[in-house]
Amino acid sequence: MRRIADLMWEGFTLKQIFHKKIVIPYLLFLCFLILFEVYLIIFLFTSLQLVAPIGYKATFFFYGIVLFLIFLFGYSIMVLIETVKGIRRKKGLLI
Repeated sequence: MRRIADLMWEGFTLKQIFHKKIVIPYLLFLCFLILFEVYLIIFLFTSLQLVAPIGYKATFFFYGIVLFLIFLFGYSIMVLIETVKGIRRKKGLLI
């Protein structure tokens, strides 16, 4: 099971990929993914603030979605950081 997790992590962080036509779009995808997740987090908290004055109580399901979204946001940040570190280690690829 650990071997599968290691292989997936290497795939997410592009450990074995060196081609610029793959790496640059992947980095752009990660950046847009992070921006979208920030938008969703802001949207969820703003919607909660807007409906709280009229007596709406958030359910367990709502808080579960918020926790899941924050987890995904943290995971996306980790993948982006590890991918950029890997690119910097590869000589003369992008950065």
